[in-house]
Amino acid sequence: MKSLHDNPDVVSYTIFPPHHLVEDSQISDNLRSIVTDYIKENELQVGHAASKCCSPTPNLDHNCCPLRAGRGILRLEIHRAAGLKADTFTKTDAYLKIFYNGN
Repeated sequence: MKSLHDNPDVVSYTIFPPHHLVEDSQISDNLRSIVTDYIKENELQVGHAASKCCSPTPNLDHNCCPLRAGRGILRLEIHRAAGLKADTFTKTDAYLKIFYNGN
């Protein structure tokens, strides 16, 4: 993963909704509701002008969406993490697994 920044390549990934990672059904339902509300509030409106912030890439359209299913660009940004591998005092709240070349 250390070389990902300098040598980007195709990455295989699986996405699960965050509420599937929570065992408590009430917390899971609340998380699903909050994420759904966030998506609805921030969705791109129909008829929105083409985005000018996308750099030209053969597999993306003018809205930065993949032209073919299964193809796209993954940009990995780590904003914050602490003690995810072995939290001593509390359970880990959320996690993300990234596999690159089987690792």
